[in-house]
Amino acid sequence: MRTLLTLTIAVCGLTTSAAAQTVEVSAPLFPRVLDLYPFTGDAYPDGYDAQEALADDVLMTFGWLRDECAARGYDVLLAGDAPLTPEQRMENYNHVAECAYDEFTAKPYMVPQLVADVDVCALKLGDGWRLPTEADVLGWPDALFEGVADVLTETADGTSGWGTFYFSLLVYVTGADGDVRIANLHPDATTRVFDLPAGTDPTRHVEAVPFDAAGASGWAPPVVRCVRELPDTGA
Repeated sequence: MRTLLTLTIAVCGLTTSAAAQTVEVSAPLFPRVLDLYPFTGDAYPDGYDAQEALADDVLMTFGWLRDECAARGYDVLLAGDAPLTPEQRMENYNHVAECAYDEFTAKPYMVPQLVADVDVCALKLGDGWRLPTEADVLGWPDALFEGVADVLTETADGTSGWGTFYFSLLVYVTGADGDVRIANLHPDATTRVFDLPAGTDPTRHVEAVPFDAAGASGWAPPVVRCVRELPDTGA
């Protein structure tokens, strides 16, 4: 089995290759919560067209935020030919997250029902992107989880803590039964995939859920990360 793990600068995600399959994992999609909250609970829209329009309106990609925040004067490094160093990645996560909150009132608080009803990954990132499935996560090699954790836990050393909050290791997935579930991408997760907490109203935003991992149990917001399969490069 071949394993390749690199940072994908274009989306600040990760690429891992195992056997003949290469999987790219995106950075989170962040909603502008002041535009999302009025359409939750009893006000959650009926019909796919209205649901898709809501998702398209409120969700922002990391790439768009990175470029927009740089244009607004935040100390954000744009994608270049050379990979960012761990310190540069840490600073980018912190500055983009701070800008997302200050400029757009964006938080990593998503409405699970919107994830279930709309193909948000293809909508915001394009053809080939989709929400990861429970089967995906349970079949991924250890290198992917280790790489995600290595990239994201670097933000814990930042001065602001913004990145640690926004770039969670908990992600939404499509469960084996078709319902939206949560996966823990921490390498030492005690439970890799689990249900939304009992009593959760899926038409309302979820701020944080409990998780267990060796030495890292606590609460964190589940975020929307997307995946796509890429042609094998033979590397």
